[in-house]
Amino acid sequence: MNEIQNRLLIDQPERFWPQMLRWALIAFAYWVAVRLGLLFVAQPEEIASVWPASGLALAVLLLHPKSQWTKLLAVIFVVNVAGNWSGGNTIAVSLGFALANSLEAFLGAWVMTYFCRSKITFESIREVMALFSVALIVNGVSALLGAAIPAIAYNVQFFKAWQLWWAADGLGIILLTPLIVSLFTSPTELRPITARRTLEAVFLLSILLSFAWLLFGRFTDPAHPLLRSYMIFPFVIWLAFRFRLHGMTGALLLFAAFAIGYTLQDIGIFAIGGKTLPEHLVSVQIFLSVITFSGLLLSALITERNHAEIVLQTSESNFRNLAENTPDGILIASSDGRHVYSNRHAVEILGYSSDEILLTKQKDLADSAAYPLLRQRLEDRIAGKPLPPTYETIIRRKDGSSFQAEITGSRTNWQGQINDLVFIRDITERKQAEQTLQKKESNLSALISNTKDRIWAVDAEYRLIINNPQFLGAIQETIKNSIGIGKSVLLEEIPQEVRERWRSYYDRALGGEIFSIESKMAFSDQDLYVEYSFHPIRNLDESISGVVVSGRDITERKQAEERTQTLMERWSIVYRAGEEIGASLDTEQVFRAVYHAVGQVMPSEDFLISLYDENRNLLWGDYIIENGIRVSSNSHQYENNKKVAPNPQLADQGLGGFIIHSGRSVLLNSPEQINASGIKFLPYGSGIPTSSVLAVPMQLKGKMIGIISAQSYQPGAYTLEDQELLEILASHAAIAIDNASLFERAQQEIVERVQAEEEVRQLNLTLEKRIKERTRELSDAQEQLVRHEKLSVLGQMASSVGHELRNPLGVITSAVYYLKLVQPNADEKIKQYLGIIEQEVHTSEKIITDLLDFSRIKSVDREAVAVSELVHQTLTRFPAPNSMDVTIEIPKDLPQVFVDTRQIVQVLGNIILNACQAMASPAADSASTDGVPKRGLLSLHASLQGDMINIVIKDDGIGIPMENIQKIFEPLFTTKAKGVGLGLPVSQKLAQANGGSIEVQSEAGKGSSFNVLLPIYKEAK
Repeated sequence: MNEIQNRLLIDQPERFWPQMLRWALIAFAYWVAVRLGLLFVAQPEEIASVWPASGLALAVLLLHPKSQWTKLLAVIFVVNVAGNWSGGNTIAVSLGFALANSLEAFLGAWVMTYFCRSKITFESIREVMALFSVALIVNGVSALLGAAIPAIAYNVQFFKAWQLWWAADGLGIILLTPLIVSLFTSPTELRPITARRTLEAVFLLSILLSFAWLLFGRFTDPAHPLLRSYMIFPFVIWLAFRFRLHGMTGALLLFAAFAIGYTLQDIGIFAIGGKTLPEHLVSVQIFLSVITFSGLLLSALITERNHAEIVLQTSESNFRNLAENTPDGILIASSDGRHVYSNRHAVEILGYSSDEILLTKQKDLADSAAYPLLRQRLEDRIAGKPLPPTYETIIRRKDGSSFQAEITGSRTNWQGQINDLVFIRDITERKQAEQTLQKKESNLSALISNTKDRIWAVDAEYRLIINNPQFLGAIQETIKNSIGIGKSVLLEEIPQEVRERWRSYYDRALGGEIFSIESKMAFSDQDLYVEYSFHPIRNLDESISGVVVSGRDITERKQAEERTQTLMERWSIVYRAGEEIGASLDTEQVFRAVYHAVGQVMPSEDFLISLYDENRNLLWGDYIIENGIRVSSNSHQYENNKKVAPNPQLADQGLGGFIIHSGRSVLLNSPEQINASGIKFLPYGSGIPTSSVLAVPMQLKGKMIGIISAQSYQPGAYTLEDQELLEILASHAAIAIDNASLFERAQQEIVERVQAEEEVRQLNLTLEKRIKERTRELSDAQEQLVRHEKLSVLGQMASSVGHELRNPLGVITSAVYYLKLVQPNADEKIKQYLGIIEQEVHTSEKIITDLLDFSRIKSVDREAVAVSELVHQTLTRFPAPNSMDVTIEIPKDLPQVFVDTRQIVQVLGNIILNACQAMASPAADSASTDGVPKRGLLSLHASLQGDMINIVIKDDGIGIPMENIQKIFEPLFTTKAKGVGLGLPVSQKLAQANGGSIEVQSEAGKGSSFNVLLPIYKEAK
């Protein structure tokens, strides 16, 4: 039975009726005890000379929690009043007696629980002493109230009444309370009932009863009555040793019954002497109290000793279990260095057996160089001198090998002698790990020091804990001061606003946020852009102890972005100017539009548009700007007293003549280049020396229309981008001028043939047709401009951004490789995320490669190859999903094609990949019936068409809408959520580079068919 079950239903929530039944049993037992005590009322004191109710009341309170004492005391008080009143006392006397008895029980229980603090079992000396104090002192105090009641009510002698109350209640407390409490709290003390113990108990009880009969019977010795009475002590000792608290208190209760019974009959040693029966009862009760208290004290002493032995045995067992199971080796050495104890792990570490270790000494295990120090430490520890408890040394095994060990030594008392207790821990692996960690830390420190980024870390108080030279250099450049480890990075030299801003950044990271910011710093020669990344430093328990910051110089990237933005703006200006030029048939308006666009995208202090008359080989200066002012005139060589270019001039001389006859643009950015060009410049304008010249021809379908020239007084004013923009404007202007010329001639023909209506009608039809053709040409030129703009921007972005993107991708790839290297045993989730990073880096690399492949001219390494081999390589590199069917029809007698195998495999693979994606899209799956997904069908067949081989790739996917067919070969056009729009443009470019082409037929909802035409191989004759 466990402790909770031993509490007489105490501290357990009870339902109503079981609680009522328990209280009824307590009330009945207390009623019986009261009525039994009233049988021994002494006269004339009217006080019961035997009162077992006192011990029962105290035991009931000790067996219940304090929260129930009020109800229990009420039960005790009511039963006591009823018992005294039914015994013949008045109601007033009964109330007084009940009050005194209840107060005695309450004070006794309070005193014992206060001093003992724990559950009362009377198995400790402290509890027995507390019980004796209650019986002696608390009972004596409550007896004052009890004795006062008969003294007032019956006019009896107060002291005799108090003495009788004190003896009767004290014996009840000492004799009954331990017996009742032990029965309900310590049933485990009852040993198994055996025949031997039963015979021993019967024998002991017989002797005890016989001794009681001899002691208290009629065989009294008037000479030595008291000496004879204390001969009971050997039997009390026997009871305490053999039967503990239960047996002893039970036997003493029976012994007390005999003693009191004989005394009440005025028989026995306690009836000798004295004058009255109460005096005799007081004597016998004092004797019984002394005997019981001695037995209780002896029983508690024995129990505590037994408990101490159990605790000691448990402690020794725990020590041995701990010593044998600890991962360290344990040795105990005497003062001469001889080993007197070793645990299991010491045997395993040192290679000796248990018996062999006990034959060794400390000198046998220590390294020869380390032994003097070990010996000195052993002597000093045994002598009690203060020493560091732990140190490292070299230990030798039985086989002669040695290892690095951590020694922890202390003094210990072993078998009555002061010995040396030593813990041995093999730290070889730890040392290796420390060396590896130091190496990694050294590598990390070198990496941090040699990186171009600024790296530093701060703790929660903004104190510097890590930094590299780049960070220190930046600090010195900023505040002309240095900072050391452990110092705050929020220096007073930094402006308050900047300090608070950086404090907020550190606080965000200390709160667990990972983020990046960009900062611009102005220096004397340029602006510097830096990107700072903030990461919290987390401990093993996920708490944050600091922040690590890395700063990367992104000036070049920002400048590239700014250059790209400027380029986009300039292309937008040229595009709008092209629209305005193409919509006009007025040459003067065309000239103004060209000049306005040029003035927005490049410097042009002097500007010239000259038209070329091929029949007379003349250049006409139709539009001349000098320093921003229009100064030319078609009828004069001078205007506003300023010399202007000859009008007209022969097209055989000067810059204009060079461009007209060479058809090439001229870009000269310094007077030295102008002089070295060999071109004779004809003076015009203000005569200010020209330092930069940009001139381009205006031509249409090989026909020279004129020239456009921009000049600047500053050297280095023009770039190749400016030349490209001006050439595009010249192309637009040539078309518009040609259209205007056609329109003017048409008007002249209408005037000349006004009388011939039929001829005029025919002329109008011809003019309309020619104008439409020119308009289409203009539209084509505009589309060419847009495409050229996209291609140019794409090329600029690929060349400028490709390098910037590949650098961080390379760093990410290196970081993943390093993480895999240092964490070979990482869990599956970490490996999965590292794989995702590698896959995404590979995807990004492919996009960059597509951009670069499209923007630059690829070399073609053509060779004769069979069509079937091309298809086989393509399907091997770009396999179709298992959910699709593939049919191939390649005639065996087809001639070989003359192409670059790798490039054509890429072309066919891109088309097959698009076909598979079209058949795997949700729109394609919606065509399935009966809930069964539709299997896609991909067919490839080839045939001979003239001197070309036609490879047809057909699918039954979602098809291409009619409005998108003309756009699919345009760069950056895509309808996919994750597409870039370069697959088909790259394929078309590669096919054309190999002398072939790509054609497409498609119908929305029914699939698409791509025809790849490739040249056949012709052997050289």
